[in-house]
Amino acid sequence: MKKRILCGVMALCLASVFLCSCKPKKTDPEDIVIHSIDSLNAGEPVINDHAEDWDKSRLEPNFRQYTEVTEGKLRIKAANYPRIKKIADDRYILFYQDNQTASNIYYSISSDLKEWGLGLKLFNAHNITVFDSSDKMCYSSCDATVLQNGDIMAIASFRSGRNFRVTNEFNGLAMKISSDGGQTWGEEQIIYKGSNWEPQILQLPDGEIQVYFTHGGPKIQPQMEAGIPTSQMVPSSGTAIIRSKDNGKTWDPYVMEPPYAAHRVSQQYTHTDKGIQVFTDQMPCAILLNNTKTIALAMESKFMEGSKEVYYITMAYNDDNWAVGLGIDEEGPADKQENMYLGAAPYLRQFPSGETILSNNRSSHFQIRLGDSLAREFGDPIDPMHGTGFWGSLELIQSHIVVGTMTYARKVSGQQQNRIMISQNVLNHRIDVPQAKLKVDGDNTDWADYTDALFVGSESQAQAAVRPVKDDDNLYFLVERLDTYLSDGDTVELYLGDSGSDKLDTNTLRLTVGPNGLMGAARFNGSDFAEIDAGGIQAAMTLQGTIGNDEDEDTGYLVELSLPRSLLKATNDRLQCHIVLKNQDEGGTVVEDSMSDIRWNVPDEWMTLNLG
Repeated sequence: MKKRILCGVMALCLASVFLCSCKPKKTDPEDIVIHSIDSLNAGEPVINDHAEDWDKSRLEPNFRQYTEVTEGKLRIKAANYPRIKKIADDRYILFYQDNQTASNIYYSISSDLKEWGLGLKLFNAHNITVFDSSDKMCYSSCDATVLQNGDIMAIASFRSGRNFRVTNEFNGLAMKISSDGGQTWGEEQIIYKGSNWEPQILQLPDGEIQVYFTHGGPKIQPQMEAGIPTSQMVPSSGTAIIRSKDNGKTWDPYVMEPPYAAHRVSQQYTHTDKGIQVFTDQMPCAILLNNTKTIALAMESKFMEGSKEVYYITMAYNDDNWAVGLGIDEEGPADKQENMYLGAAPYLRQFPSGETILSNNRSSHFQIRLGDSLAREFGDPIDPMHGTGFWGSLELIQSHIVVGTMTYARKVSGQQQNRIMISQNVLNHRIDVPQAKLKVDGDNTDWADYTDALFVGSESQAQAAVRPVKDDDNLYFLVERLDTYLSDGDTVELYLGDSGSDKLDTNTLRLTVGPNGLMGAARFNGSDFAEIDAGGIQAAMTLQGTIGNDEDEDTGYLVELSLPRSLLKATNDRLQCHIVLKNQDEGGTVVEDSMSDIRWNVPDEWMTLNLG
């Protein structure tokens, strides 16, 4: 890659004047790093410090980090049911299956979530004999977790291919464990027998491991024993668990025979069919909420509306570790939010700062919602994926980054050719602005201890991270833009307004920076933004690249700003901030990008900068 540093500038300018001169810098411009967002927000998180204003938090997809893993790496055409887990040494492991009903479980390992190793079989379908006839043992819906001791535990549902509805003896849950980061795996162990789907693993702080799963066996078993044909069986689900307190060596309840009942934790009655009470609540995902004893459990609830299957998202909660299980025809638990909104295949996680993250599929799209610290209220969804599919999941990889993944189900020339989509999504939320007095010189090395940042970069390869600090008199910003093709119009706009306002007013300020440094300062005059004589604003920049040159690949630019706090109104020491990035790559149209689900003209929706 060819890079050329055009200039490193230390300059002081009025807000309405372009930077136009270059001066020597103490730091060589080539040694300055323009940071990506994954290297920022690096401070030790404070648990639940954003619990009270979670509804102002937003997720911003990272366009640069989006990727699709294709058949060449996956080694199968119709990959499904992806689950990504962060493992030791900042590596990642991806689990997936072949086809929707599946036979085999595969895995692949990556160091950066972009490049993946060739897929390897983990659970291998094999021939079995059932009732003196040939059959096949098939595996599906694998989930995994990294245990407190560093082991990777993977658990998959298994079933007899031809006799799934005839006998439970060959249906159940299988486990494998790796103690070396996925390089090798131990022997397969059967930990539960009975019809099931979609296991999910949760380990509690005391070491207890819980496996949640769709619990169909107990309702199917008496119908099997009665010889009811498969086509006439009445299906029923619900969610149950089994537990281990010794890292998977033993399980409670240890279910290996009829009635194949585990510890039921959630069931919702739907109807009665042929004298059988039918329940739902399935495909579970549980987390232990921050600083509580409460387990939050997300499930899909299935109903028939006419001849159509309709799915809703249901949440259940428990703070005594499911001490009492449910009877076979008992609804529960008592603490529950049923059928909150349309959706299927939920997955649940929580940021250290308190915001919960709930994903689901709806109309073949992958949706992510931010919720409160108790997982009881959720905001509007975003769709960070480029394609359509089903069965997504989430993994938290940093304090401010969550990875979403889902199958991209598609047909090419009549043949199924699935991909696996991977999206990294950045958490934007309130910043408690640190105290510091910095020199405005275009050198960001003195910002090393101040990494709290806001991010925009969902629409193109160009992206920007903005960091604030303050002293008694001034507010400082560091704007770092990564951009492989720089042009004069590649700007970043900072909007600064008073807190609690639902519309622009004369306290609203707009600062515009670009590859030439500070390009202007303007204040809202009631109808539009008008340039102001912003005496006292300082600006300096460093440019890495060449403007308008398509023969090289640029890095981007950074701009340091300092503005007197007297220019701003901040009620209760709270200032609202919004970012708009404009980008034009070679021969393309101008793309305008801003933080997700935030309107540029509604300050109350912007990110809060706490100056107190």
